[in-house]
Amino acid sequence: MKPKWAQLKEHWSYTADLFIEINVEQNPLVAKMCLISTTPTFAVFKNRTMVEAVRGADMGSLSVLMAKH
Repeated sequence: MKPKWAQLKEHWSYTADLFIEINVEQNPLVAKMCLISTTPTFAVFKNRTMVEAVRGADMGSLSVLMAKH
């Protein structure tokens, strides 16, 4: 999953403000605050609020999410 994520990140880097990878095992409070129950979880935040997320390693859904936002 990480190589494909890196490719998407590179492809969309000109449109995105920031890409962050968080280890939820090392940061359980973040996982709880963002309601992350599945890894990987990819989320879009706007004005400090999660507006949409893709849970699981579904590259098609992730591509759609990134194109949408």
